[in-house]
Amino acid sequence: MTHLAPISNDFTSAIATREFDLVQEGVNSKLRVEIGLPIQDVETLSGMDWRCPIRFVSGTSVRIQRACGIDSVQTLQLAFKLIEYDLEKLSKLQNTQVQFLGESFALMAKAYRGKFGEI
Repeated sequence: MTHLAPISNDFTSAIATREFDLVQEGVNSKLRVEIGLPIQDVETLSGMDWRCPIRFVSGTSVRIQRACGIDSVQTLQLAFKLIEYDLEKLSKLQNTQVQFLGESFALMAKAYRGKFGEI
């Protein structure tokens, strides 16, 4: 049996950042989402794949996730999908709203999919 190294959770330098307004139980705070530079460091049976770290920061809470793919483009595409999924999941929590530019993120995402479909 082949043993592969665990996938790193290290955050690379940020290449893009967006700040959302987070309203939970009537309390306003900021949620910053940062996309890290894709890096080719994921060991696979056939070589090295790519990962793109994603950092979610709200107050003192920091959570890092990663999207993995066969090249840097696929990794970035999957990172955006993962961010969208996480923000929609957060938006569905009771008494929670995620907003961008004063609009509900969930409604914006739904309208976008209705107009352009899934990518």
